[in-house]
Amino acid sequence: MNIDYHTSEFTYTLRPNSIIEVKTHKDFDGNFALEKVEKNLQILDGVIDKKPRGLILYFPDRYVNKNILKKYSTPPKHVVARAFLTQSFSSKLIGNLYLTLIERFSKEQVPSKIFSKESEAVQWLEAALA
Repeated sequence: MNIDYHTSEFTYTLRPNSIIEVKTHKDFDGNFALEKVEKNLQILDGVIDKKPRGLILYFPDRYVNKNILKKYSTPPKHVVARAFLTQSFSSKLIGNLYLTLIERFSKEQVPSKIFSKESEAVQWLEAALA
């Protein structure tokens, strides 16, 4: 059974297979705020609950300020792999920018990959968690 957690910007869904889905909240206005990053990360840490987890992050089709991306670039403790899911070309560009920033700013490297199909992302994360 999935368990959902919400902030004004994100919905976190903990799946029974130890994968956490991260999607923009359905009522999100599209403007990510730097002052909300800390609370979002605290909620995510609570969902992780000090257990090995995989993250599947759904990229929005909008620009995200690099200062905000930098705040999210360090992977939370206990995350063993991150899959980024996107359907559009523009999101793939944003995703590649994000992964480039992660490599530049993050000291802790976690395997990360961009996918177009959720089933492939889940399979990759389950293998990383095994």
